[in-house]
Amino acid sequence: EAAWAATGALAVVLFGCGLLFGDLLGTTNFPALNASSSQLRDYFTRNVPEVRALSLFHLLAAVALAAFASYLYSTLRAAGVRLAAVALAGGIIGAAFLALSALCYRVLAERSVGGDPALAHGLLVLSYLAGGPAVGVPLALTAGAFAAAIRRERTLPVWLWWLSSVVAVLGVA
Repeated sequence: EAAWAATGALAVVLFGCGLLFGDLLGTTNFPALNASSSQLRDYFTRNVPEVRALSLFHLLAAVALAAFASYLYSTLRAAGVRLAAVALAGGIIGAAFLALSALCYRVLAERSVGGDPALAHGLLVLSYLAGGPAVGVPLALTAGAFAAAIRRERTLPVWLWWLSSVVAVLGVA
């Protein structure tokens, strides 16, 4: 039981590190959604290792998120919480979209793709959507299910209920 709990905590740390390190590795600013064709071409053809690293760390974060969702599911299910499947579904869907975002970054690291402004812009928009709103909404389901379980069971501290409720609301905002 203690090893399984440590796995959950490790998954949370890996998820945060995967997102943080992926974004910190870049030495230049990642292009904005409204970047010009020349800015996109210059960034993706000159920063191939950085874009590949960003892809790798986001993919690791997606794997960690899926692991945490399965840990949370087993914990909630063992406690008899009926919303355990909702928490699992939200985590797995969020992880799938985060992995899609990582794969878009990986494709953008190919020189032939980065050199094509229309294709690069399309993949950039897809990566932003898949790694942002498409992750936030499913994670709101996970946080909401966890908050409901905490509220019902009252075995965990109240601050966790507040935190989960705030995360659920922010996820859909």
